Parts: sequence; structure tokens; C-alpha cells
Amino acid sequence: MAVKVCYQDSNAVTRSCTLSRPVVASAEIYRAGIADLNDYCRGRQGDAFANLSDADQDAVLTDLQNDQIKLTDAPTKWFFKFLLKNTREGYFADPKYGGNYGMAAWVYIGFPGARASFREWVGQYDRPYPLGPVSISGERA
Repeated sequence: MAVKVCYQDSNAVTRSCTLSRPVVASAEIYRAGIADLNDYCRGRQGDAFANLSDADQDAVLTDLQNDQIKLTDAPTKWFFKFLLKNTREGYFADPKYGGNYGMAAWVYIGFPGARASFREWVGQYDRPYPLGPVSISGERA
């Protein structure tokens, strides 16, 4: 389904373009996808996704990834890719933005975070960086 979008350019001239699919806010995608996934889990597992065991959650996510679950209001394969992309972004983002609690991902991969200078360590692949990461707000891991 093509959607026509109108916008104003930097000279306040109204322009339009046609998109191959509608532009939808992330919140709308999550509302529809999570509701669909919870309905699926209640029907198959007897409870919402968040209340399932870790093993059952992994199985549901694997089925979602392999397009073995048909969601009603969200395209299954696309929803999984969107969810995975946002999960990665949150996992590796600065904690200031709500993800990567305690800089755990940065500690795991040895990323220095928002340090003012670590230039002397760039290219030293054979030695681990000795200092823990620092967030934008100055918090240290």
C-alpha cells in the first residue's frame, strides 16, 4: 500500500513523496506486536509472554524469528527484526537513555564509553583496556 506524504523543505515549499508503506510510530508497532504476541502466548502457553519461563520465552522468540508465529496486527518477520534492532540499540546505548543498565554491555565488550581520551589504546588489540567505561553523565561502571 503506497502512502503519499507531504512536507515542507528548507525554503517552506510544500513537497510530496510516495512511500511504499505507511510510516508508523514505534509505540504503535510495539502496542500491536506485543498485544498479538501476548494473545498467542495465552493461547499456547496459558499466560502472557512476560510471565513465561526463560526457556518458553526463548522458544517463542525463536518461533517469532523463524516466522512460525502469525501475528494478527503486526507483520511477524518485520516485528521481530524491529524488536531485535531496538533491543541491540538499548543494550549498547549509554545508560542515560534507559538501556545498558550499569554499562554491563560495555563492560562485557571492553568499550571505554564516553571517556575523554583513550586514543593511545586504539589499535592495541592484544591488550585489554584497563579502565572501566564511563557514561555521558560521568557514571563509572
